[in-house]
Amino acid sequence: MGDLKVIGKAKELSELIFEVTNSSPKKFRYNIVARLHQAALGIVSDLYAANDIYVENRVTTKLKKRISQLESEHYFATTAERLYDDAKLTLAKFALERTMAERAEKRLSYSRDALLKLREIDWLVSLAARTQCITRKQQERLARVIYEERALIGGFIRSERKRFGG
Repeated sequence: MGDLKVIGKAKELSELIFEVTNSSPKKFRYNIVARLHQAALGIVSDLYAANDIYVENRVTTKLKKRISQLESEHYFATTAERLYDDAKLTLAKFALERTMAERAEKRLSYSRDALLKLREIDWLVSLAARTQCITRKQQERLARVIYEERALIGGFIRSERKRFGG
């Protein structure tokens, strides 16, 4: 199965940055070029990390089963048992909500980190063009891909917020 479109576009941006900076003057290799490479690879890494966090996993599945079990047992319990079961049920629901919220926030955090790196790349590309590290034509090519990737990451973040209420 292929990558998400947002990851594919991040890879395309990385490859383009490496291609464009390949012929940059040596005096820029250890500052602007290195920072561009690092940020581009970081975006791909952050998006993979975000995508690899599953909000629902074995832990949440077990918690859901336990909640369901407690709810069905609750029906047949005596009054004293119901009070005890209510406490267990409340704790299980709280644990489930907290686990899912933490995992959703971690996904969002990686996505926001990727967006921050993309903003850094945007600034570095304009700096590289002003200092003649890259040509204006190369800057324009990069700007198009940066614009597309920004829209994709923004959409990814909005989608995550909608799904998980973040």
